[in-house]
Amino acid sequence: MSNFLKRTLTGLVAVIILVFVLYQGDLALKLALLILSLGMLWELRKSLVNKEIFLSYPLLVVFDLILFFTIGLYHELAVGFLIILFILIITFVLEDEMTFWDLGLYAILVLYIPFTIFQLMYLDHSLWIYWIWILSFGTDTFAYLIGMALGKHKLIPKLSPNKSVEGALGGVFGAVLLSFLYFHFMEMDYNLSILGLSILASIVSQFGDLFASKIKREMDIKDYGKILPGHGGLMDRFDSTIPVIALISIYVQCFIK
Repeated sequence: MSNFLKRTLTGLVAVIILVFVLYQGDLALKLALLILSLGMLWELRKSLVNKEIFLSYPLLVVFDLILFFTIGLYHELAVGFLIILFILIITFVLEDEMTFWDLGLYAILVLYIPFTIFQLMYLDHSLWIYWIWILSFGTDTFAYLIGMALGKHKLIPKLSPNKSVEGALGGVFGAVLLSFLYFHFMEMDYNLSILGLSILASIVSQFGDLFASKIKREMDIKDYGKILPGHGGLMDRFDSTIPVIALISIYVQCFIK
């Protein structure tokens, strides 16, 4: 089976599961986000081992659960971070092998994965939550297809040699097109701010992909995992979605709610 066919079949199954989880919302969404965050933390932590950077996965799980419960049950984000800071201070003092630089790695991993992903809980049962995936998957799909068909000029070859300028522009086009169709179908107002946000979301989506690619280059790994045939690991599939979640959450929480 070709890689393209594997990628397509895996993508279709992922979309079916995703739509079901988003439609159900509530507990199904929360559990899916918890599993996804734990899996992505595992992959990132494992990638660091390749450079002999050893973070405690049990400690990362504790931090993940703290944010899960404080955001999911109490909607108290500040409390979650204060608890994590409290634990980090105590662990740093008591654990001789933990360095000051390790504190930074724990912080960025918690901020990058669970903190960002759990923002979807605030968008549960809203039309915005579907738009996030339309933006990121639309960008990824159009960039991949147009890049394969028309790509001639390399985007950032040191980070991702297969990505092209044509593919990147195609990703922006895909995000704008699918956003227009989605807002029209949902009978929502598609205005200049939404157009601008669609373009920006596509750009940050591609930066999310490149960010994860740079981590892989730094850690000398090809993929974060093998759980998704044709895609790699969870990080390989959802890396572009993370900054889109952040962007749309900022927009909704600041300008809509």
